[in-house]
Amino acid sequence: MSDDTSTHVRRAVGGDRESLEWVVARVTPLLLAQARHRLGARLAVHHAPDDLVQEVWAIALPKLGDLANREVFGTQELLAFLGRILLFRVNNLVSKHITGKPGREAAASGGTSPVGRLPAEQSGVITRAVLAERTGAVHDALEQLPERDRALIVMRGLERHAVKEIAVVLGMTENAVSVAYRRALDKLRSALPGSVFDEFAED
Repeated sequence: MSDDTSTHVRRAVGGDRESLEWVVARVTPLLLAQARHRLGARLAVHHAPDDLVQEVWAIALPKLGDLANREVFGTQELLAFLGRILLFRVNNLVSKHITGKPGREAAASGGTSPVGRLPAEQSGVITRAVLAERTGAVHDALEQLPERDRALIVMRGLERHAVKEIAVVLGMTENAVSVAYRRALDKLRSALPGSVFDEFAED
């Protein structure tokens, strides 16, 4: 696995703006794919995936220093960290729709967006990355995958769910999940040489 991501994250934590932009631009298309998958058509009507991704970055950026200081740190660790935050936010939104009450995090923050509490430079980097992703090559490559393959990339590649769990959710055998995931990953790597998908774990 390339250590480009860990290097740039450490530089970003140290205040390097170019590295911050590199990290956000590299990962944002994947977060948007995850947001679209997790929100689904019903929740997406009320909560734009773009807004959810901006919230995830706003929550994550102040905590990247702790992550970067871990002994084992790279692309997969970063993606899993961001993926957990996004899932937490989605669960909060689902809870809000079921009960009619905001989740604990939203109530604690008074309902204000965490993006507004970021320094203007950081929030600007996130906004530009989200806007650029809409016409980006990574977005296009992901959209060309069948829905099942996109789900596999999100669940296995980003969120690092166990193959056994994914097999139950998608109604596949464990072997079929592993084979389909590797094939989807190969498609993305062929379409986007040198992209973040080169840093994905294959297991």
